[in-house]
Amino acid sequence: IIIFQTDGDQLDDLSGRPRPTMLEPYVPPMTFTFEDLVTTADSSRATIYSIIPGVPFVGLSLPDQLKNARADWENRQRAYAELRRQNNIPTQNSGLRMPSDSALMSNAQFWYRLHLALASLAKGTGAWADYLKQPEQASELYSRVLNAIHAFLMTSTGATS
Repeated sequence: IIIFQTDGDQLDDLSGRPRPTMLEPYVPPMTFTFEDLVTTADSSRATIYSIIPGVPFVGLSLPDQLKNARADWENRQRAYAELRRQNNIPTQNSGLRMPSDSALMSNAQFWYRLHLALASLAKGTGAWADYLKQPEQASELYSRVLNAIHAFLMTSTGATS
């Protein structure tokens, strides 16, 4: 049983495409792909719960994806500003403007593709995926995961609670 918490950005590293050479000294090369991960999960009979932090993109209309892409951009700008503040790094480009709708939709499609892969991985292993939209939801969401694991263990061992 695996609890996989990621927004999916690491999945791009598993695409098999070469990564920028500037990363090579700092980030070791991947020796497997996302397809390898899916195959291994299937052959090992692993159950993978995907917890996706951030705003949802899967299962939404295009206008809602655009709305969430806007919210995602704003959330990331606030997070970057907070990281800069905590590390005493001067604020840069505090007057950044919201990207165009076209750029936001491109970003939404990028996250949609990654989130869909995470959801498909979970579903394919007999589990489920869910979004952790706010940190305050973590306790409730992880309780659901642990309850599902408990129910599975009780069923598979024939035990009763």
